[in-house]
Amino acid sequence: MSTGSDQAGHRRLHARLGRVPARRIAIACLVLTVLCYGATALPGILLFTTGTDRIVSLALLLMVMGLQLGYFSRVEPRPSGPWAYLALLAYAALVVVPHFLYGPLWRHVPGMLAGNALLVLPMVVGVPVFVLVVLSLAPLTLATALFLAPNTPLQVSVGAIAGGAVAGIAVFGLTTLVRLVAEAEKARDEVRRTAVEQERLRIAGDLHDLLGQSLSAVALRGQLVARLMAEHADRARAELTEVLVLARAALSDVRTVVGVRRELGNGVSTGPPVSLLTPQLGVGLLAAVLLAELAADVVVIQQESGPLAATGLAAFRLAQVVLVLYLTQSRTLLPLGRAAGLGALALLTWGAPATLGYLAGHQEGVLIGTALVVLPRVLAGIVFVAAWAAAVGFELVQDSAPAIIAERAVNAAVNTMALAMTVYGLATVARLVADLRAARANVSQIAVARERVRLSQDVHDLLGLSLSAVALKTELVGKLVTSDPERARTELDQLLESARLALADVRSITSGHRGLSLPDECRFVEQTLSAADVRVTVTQVGELPEEAVASVLATVLREAATNVLRHSKAEWCEIVVGRRAGAAVLEVTNDVLDTPRTKDGPGGGNGLRNMRERVVAVGGELSTSTDGQLYRLAVRIPRRRLRAAASP
Repeated sequence: MSTGSDQAGHRRLHARLGRVPARRIAIACLVLTVLCYGATALPGILLFTTGTDRIVSLALLLMVMGLQLGYFSRVEPRPSGPWAYLALLAYAALVVVPHFLYGPLWRHVPGMLAGNALLVLPMVVGVPVFVLVVLSLAPLTLATALFLAPNTPLQVSVGAIAGGAVAGIAVFGLTTLVRLVAEAEKARDEVRRTAVEQERLRIAGDLHDLLGQSLSAVALRGQLVARLMAEHADRARAELTEVLVLARAALSDVRTVVGVRRELGNGVSTGPPVSLLTPQLGVGLLAAVLLAELAADVVVIQQESGPLAATGLAAFRLAQVVLVLYLTQSRTLLPLGRAAGLGALALLTWGAPATLGYLAGHQEGVLIGTALVVLPRVLAGIVFVAAWAAAVGFELVQDSAPAIIAERAVNAAVNTMALAMTVYGLATVARLVADLRAARANVSQIAVARERVRLSQDVHDLLGLSLSAVALKTELVGKLVTSDPERARTELDQLLESARLALADVRSITSGHRGLSLPDECRFVEQTLSAADVRVTVTQVGELPEEAVASVLATVLREAATNVLRHSKAEWCEIVVGRRAGAAVLEVTNDVLDTPRTKDGPGGGNGLRNMRERVVAVGGELSTSTDGQLYRLAVRIPRRRLRAAASP
C-alpha cells in the first residue's frame, strides 16, 4: 500500500507531466544538445576560413544538422532499412570528408556519426562501428591538428576520442530516451484503457446479475399479466404484486451498484510490464559521458604535470561523477541537502583547476546540468549564468593571440552548454522514465476510479426514471385491472416498454455509448409523469441543439423527472427545451416541492450533483431556485460552448 508521501509524490508527478510532458522535455534537451555540438564547428569556420571555404563549410554543417534532427533523431517513424543505411553513408560523407579539409574545426560533429550508427544499425554491428568511428577520430585529427602546440599527439588523440564519444553517447542516449518516453506514454495509455475495460466488464456483470435478471422477470411477468387480465383478474393482480416487488428490488440494486462502485477498492490490474522502460540506461549513459570527460583531462594533465597530478584529478573527477549521479537520481534529499550537495559539486568543479592548474579542465557544464535537475527554476538560473560566465571568462583572461582567445571563448560557451544539456537531459529523462514506470499502477487506479464514478452516475441518472416508471405503472395497472381494463392494457404496454428501455440503458451504460434522444426523452418523461397524475406541458423554443449537447440535456431531463416523482407531490410540471438567445436551454418547473429532500447543496443527493457535473463538463451552467411552492431547475449552455461539446 502506498504511503501518504508516495501518493503526494504521484500527484506532483501527474501535475508535472500535465504541465510539461516528459517527451517534450526530452526532445528539447536533444535538440539543444545537437545544436550545441554542431555549433562547436562554427568558431573555427568563422575565424579561420574565408570566401568559398566558409560558404561550403557552413552549407555542409547545415546539411549535417538538418539530417541529424530531421531524420536520425526523429521519434517516429524510426529510421530503418536500406534507406536508413544509405542516409548513414551520406551522413558519413558529409562529416568525414570535411574533417580531412578542416580537421579540428569540426570537433564533435563526427561523434554524432558514431551515435547514429547505434541508432540505425543492429547493436551487434552498431557497437563495433561506434568504437571504430570514435577511434578513427584520433588519426583524422592528428593529420591536421599537430600545429596546435604545445599539445602532444597523445593529448590530441585522446581529446578527439573523448569528444567524439561524448557527442555520440549524447546523441544516442537522448534520442533513445525520447523514444522510450514516447513508448512509455503510449504504454501508460494502453494500461489505462485495459484497466478501464476490465472494470467495465466487471460492472457489466454486476449490472446483468443485479438488474438484468430483475428486468427480464418484469418483462416476462408483464406479458403473463397481459394474457390473464381478460379472464383471471385476481391472478393478474397477484402477478402485478410480484412485478412491483421486482421493480422495487431493481431500484434497490441501483443504489447498491452506485454505492459499491464509488469505492475504489483493491485489485486493480496494471497491465503487463513494459520491458523497454529502463531508467538505468540514462544513468549509465550519463556516467559514460562523465567518465569520457575524465579520461581526456587525465591524459592531458598526466602528459604535462606527471602521474601525481593525474591521480589527483582522477580523484576529483570520480568524486564528481558519484556526486552527480547521487544528486540527480536521489528522491529523498531535502532542499538543504540538495543545496549542500550542489555546493560540494561546485567545490569539486572549480577545485580541480584551482589546485592542479588550467590543464585540469573545466566542468561547468556538469555543474549547470546538475543544478537544472535539483534546484528550483530561479536558483538553477542563477547557477547557470554564474557557471557559464565563469567558463567563458576564464578563457578570455588567458594570454594568447586574440583570434585564439576568441575561438576558445566561443568554444567554451558552446561546449559548456552542450555538456550541460547532455547532463540535464540524460539525468532528467531517466528520472521521468522511472517515474512513469512507478506511476503505472496509480494511473490505472485513477482511470478505474473515474470509470466507476462515471458508471455509477449513469446507473443513477439513466435507470432511476425507467425503474420508477415500471414501479409506478405497475401500481396503476393493478388499480385499473377491474375498473378500466382498456386503460390497464395501455398502461401495461407502457410498463413493458419502460422495462425494455431500462434493459437498453443497462447495455448502453456498460458499452460506453450512452447517447439519449432529446425528443424521445421528452415523450417518455411526459408519459411517465402523466401516469402519476401530473399535468405535463412540454414546450420547444427554437431548434434543438446538437446531438452531444442534446444528449446531456436529455440525461438531465430524465433525472429531473425522477426527482419530481420521488421527492415532490407535484400536480403539474412545465418543461421548456431548445435554444434561446443563442444558448441551449432546459427548464423544468413543478409545484408542491418537498424542500428538505431536493435542496441545492451538499445534502441534495447524488442526482443534482451528477446533473451539475454533466452540464459543467460541456461548458454550461445549472441552477435551481425555489419560489414559494414552485421549484425550478434551469440549464444553459452558451453558443460558444456548443461546437466544443458537439465535436468528438
